[in-house]
Amino acid sequence: MTGTPTIGLEIHQQLDTKTKLFCHCPTTMHNEAPRFAFSRYLFPVTGEMGRQDPAAHYEFQKRQRYVYQVYSNNCLVEMDEEPPQPLNTNALFYAVQAALLMGSSVPDEIQIMRKTVVDGSNTTGFQRTCLVGLHGSIEANGSTVPIETINIEEDACGLHERKSDKAVYDLNRLGIPLLEVGTAPVLKSGAECKAAALEIGQLLRALPVKRGLGTIRQDVNISLPTGARVEIKGFQDVKRIDELVDNEIERQEQLIAIRDQLQQHNITELSIEEYDVSHIFLYCDHELLRTIAESGVIKAYVVPGLCGYMKKQLCGDKTLATELTEYLRPFGIHGFIHSDEDLAAYGVVKEWQQVKRTVTAGNNDLIMLIALDAGSEESDLQSFFERVASLPQRVPEETRRAERDATTSYLRPLPGSARLYPETDVAPVQITGSLKQRAYETLPETPQERYQRLKTEIGGELAQQLMDSPHYDTYARLKERHDPHLVANVLTNVLGKVAQEGVLVEHIAVETLDALLTMYENNSIAKSAFSYILQHFPSSASVETVVKREGLYKASAEEIRTVVQEQLRQIGEVDNVKAVVGQTTGGVMQTLAGRVDGDEVKDLVQSILEE
Repeated sequence: MTGTPTIGLEIHQQLDTKTKLFCHCPTTMHNEAPRFAFSRYLFPVTGEMGRQDPAAHYEFQKRQRYVYQVYSNNCLVEMDEEPPQPLNTNALFYAVQAALLMGSSVPDEIQIMRKTVVDGSNTTGFQRTCLVGLHGSIEANGSTVPIETINIEEDACGLHERKSDKAVYDLNRLGIPLLEVGTAPVLKSGAECKAAALEIGQLLRALPVKRGLGTIRQDVNISLPTGARVEIKGFQDVKRIDELVDNEIERQEQLIAIRDQLQQHNITELSIEEYDVSHIFLYCDHELLRTIAESGVIKAYVVPGLCGYMKKQLCGDKTLATELTEYLRPFGIHGFIHSDEDLAAYGVVKEWQQVKRTVTAGNNDLIMLIALDAGSEESDLQSFFERVASLPQRVPEETRRAERDATTSYLRPLPGSARLYPETDVAPVQITGSLKQRAYETLPETPQERYQRLKTEIGGELAQQLMDSPHYDTYARLKERHDPHLVANVLTNVLGKVAQEGVLVEHIAVETLDALLTMYENNSIAKSAFSYILQHFPSSASVETVVKREGLYKASAEEIRTVVQEQLRQIGEVDNVKAVVGQTTGGVMQTLAGRVDGDEVKDLVQSILEE
């Protein structure tokens, strides 16, 4: 390893408020077809410091049109057609509580700020964000992790598709209150990063937060001593965040090794020579190259001393060539052909020989072929060539996208300080002493406090299962009316089983579970019927209707005894009592599926055998 890495985390968690952060639209997601769509172009502007944000400038260079789909839960605020409304006071209250839970200091006044974002993820070209907490800390795996900032901000639009000329978003998610918790850059490994992320996630679950895929996302900032600071955006699977961090460390280490190797060969900068070779491909067998040669341009580029480097592995399946390709894709250029690969696969061996005779290249020089169609411009290659030229000098500081395989891909340059400036349409909010006091007096339990209480109520194993599930609030409501251990078992094991059958358990109403438990306590159904019954939900039917329709009323004692005795007659003489008990119990459970519990059958079989 080339030195100890420095890692910082940003956790983004949606709050479960009824309305959005700066309007009264509901925060529920709508799945129906959009009512209509509109499109616009976004342009970067010079900030208050007289500079233009580099990330915003890069996004602008893509020349993309942004299409926004509008749903029934959207309003003119989200479309940026009317000013925002005052800050959601419930969201602010929960943000203050989050700050108090992490020991952060809360300012006396909340100033709403604009953060420039020109990738289309917000209709305004900026994101509204507010600082609500400073200088807190959490404990993770026995170590103290400083929390630098806690912000509340509006969530971005949801992305449907992105092409070289346009990106399609929907306004469903835009404006949902989002807590952003940022650690200090003190973490040193993927394992430490994962422990901190899990601890912060658990702590935030003490507040009213949304659950499910996409409701919590992690950004990771990673620096290596001889590498660079890289920001990784939008990772959702916290259980693999250690893998993501380790892959990024490996990627930077391999790039550092390439840099050092080039410098050992006295290559400290890479000059790139350009040749127009379109005429060579006018009649080639490669259809795409032939088509581009007719209407666009095909150019060869010679990079001295870079031969043999394109196939070098960075991390996972990624090579240096696949990483460099990421700098071309945003502009509709899908890659490049280079002399380090098998050119026979492209069917252009003859043409390639002509290219080699046309250009001036030595044995150690790399030749790259890039095709620009009629819609592309030379400026589209700027970031690509800058990256190639920097190989012998540095690992670039940049923002990268988290991929599903826990690797990363190039997204845009790192943003600068010019991206943040005050919001002029929303007045600052005073944080009064009474608000802080009310937030403190109603602080929810920490995860550790909740686990210890649950452990005494339902046992340690079931307590941990419930802590890891999204059903604690349902447990808190039902345990007042039913046996806590039974409630927890239904919410973890039974719902987990029916979820594997494809049932949308998050849509099963609390009233349905209440009715199910009541019927069991009234001896109308058996425990074994729970999963059979819940497989019919969510629906408009009542639990009693489903039980009656499916014939799931609990079997009578006489009926159970009759089936047990029939099973024993079929077995005949008893040699091994334990084996007979198990075989008989299994047969009865199969015959009376969902209408009797195993323990009851087992006790009855043993008593009959004793008789």
